[in-house]
Amino acid sequence: MNINHHMYEELSNKIFYKGFTGIINYCNQGNILYGCVISGATKGVHISYHGNTIEECINDFHEAIDFHLLPNLEEHTLSHTA
Repeated sequence: MNINHHMYEELSNKIFYKGFTGIINYCNQGNILYGCVISGATKGVHISYHGNTIEECINDFHEAIDFHLLPNLEEHTLSHTA
């Protein structure tokens, strides 16, 4: 099989935290780990995260979920976008 090493390759793995499911993707072009929540009570909000290592990406996922679950999320978000 002839493999082009410059092709975009993606490896995906699911992660779980507090009833949310996320996915971690790896892109060898940018040597980057990134992901987004694919299920859970996101209230229509896109939740994404990233890291240089798997551990950093998982920690960022946990922080993103914890932030999303803040009781005053709407007020906090509005104050940071104004």
